[in-house]
This record gives sequence, C-alpha cells and structure tokens, in this order.
Amino acid sequence: MPNKKLYLIGAGSGDPELITLKAINALKKCEVLLYDALANDDLLQYTQPECKKIFVGKKKGEHSMAQPQINELIISSFEKHQAVGRLKGGDPMVFGRAHEEIEIAHKHGVEVEVVPGISSYSSLAARYLLPITKRETSQGFLVITATDFKSKLVENMHEMAKLNITLLIFMGVHLVEDMVELLKQIRPVDFPIGIFQSIGLPEEKSVVGTLENIISLKETHQMGSPSIIVVGEVLKEIHLPRQ
Repeated sequence: MPNKKLYLIGAGSGDPELITLKAINALKKCEVLLYDALANDDLLQYTQPECKKIFVGKKKGEHSMAQPQINELIISSFEKHQAVGRLKGGDPMVFGRAHEEIEIAHKHGVEVEVVPGISSYSSLAARYLLPITKRETSQGFLVITATDFKSKLVENMHEMAKLNITLLIFMGVHLVEDMVELLKQIRPVDFPIGIFQSIGLPEEKSVVGTLENIISLKETHQMGSPSIIVVGEVLKEIHLPRQ
C-alpha cells in the first residue's frame, strides 16, 4: 500500500502558461484536489477525470472556507484516498499558510511534497520588464504583507521604507491611504509607488505614480484585490503594457 501524500502545488500568479511541469505531473496524481480562487481554473484540466475537485476559495458575495475547515477536509479526504492536492495561487510557501497544512498532515502521518510556483511578484517583474533589484538603485527587496492579524499596518514598515530596497507589499490595497501617510514621513512626495492588480489575467490593470498622486490614481482606476503595491526607485525603469 503506497504512503498517503499531500501535494501542495503552486499555481503561479494567474497565467496558466506559467505552471511548472512538476506541478502538472503532481496534478495528474491527485485523487482529490482542493483549489483556491487565485488558482486559474484552466489548470484543472491536468487532473484525471475521476479526480474529485473541491473549491475552497472565496467567491464574490461569499465567505472563504476557514483554514481549520480546510485542514479538516484535507485529513478527511485521506479516509478513502491516497493522494490529495492543494492548488494554491502563487507559491505555496509565500503567504500561503502552507505551514498549517504541513503540520496537520504530519500530525496524521501523511507525507507532504511541495511543488513551488511562480510568485506574483516574479510574474510582475517579468510582465512589466521591471528590475526588482538594480545596481545603485535597489540593493535588494522585501516581500511583506501590509497587515498583521489585527488588520493594521505592520509596525516595522516605517523602518523598512528607510532602506535602499524595493518594497513589495501584498494584501494592502485597502490600506494605501495609510501607507502613503506613513511613507511621506520618510520619502519625498515624488517618490515612486505603483499598484498592480490581477497580474497575468484578463482583468489585469496597473497604475504607477508618486506618493503625491497614487491615492487619486487608485480611485480613478478603481484598483482592488488581488494587488501588489510596489514602492521604490526601480519603478522609474518600468515598461507598462498597453491596457
């Protein structure tokens, strides 16, 4: 009897062509697949016809399935099956709460295999020909979430913004006004900032401006989630595609 295995599979940033060959092979092995809203539905074609596919993401007007419920569903799926997959947007190990699913699987004696995916920040850099790092402009980059568990701005963002780096901020488009107020304490009003929504999808859109005008640009273009906020001098090198 083969060992039970949980596959945590990175779906990439949305463009179905950015899925990896290893991810496709893992999808073919799954008897049950739990998939998120940020995973492109086109990827479901790689599963076997008999694979049971269960949506556990958030639909418009509905609440997403809570993580404890997903954990329970993963474990209960192993009562009748040997291979269960979790298809997650981006990379499972980047803001994907993968550690919780790994822990619950190991607790029940289930083997785990993680298949990395292309994170949305990597896809953003490729899509917009944007060098996240650039000699003399950005010595590195930080990928952070804009909120803590209490939905407040991360307290140490103030210190991060002082560094000669590029900031890539996930899950924070609803807090742009607060961010700008904070960043203006550190950077000049003409400092570059951009918002990039639904990268690689038909509904993709973006705005690039400064601390002075980004709020009005956000409102004019009705920027929403899922988005990445980029803060840094490297935005001066960006090539915006036609929209």
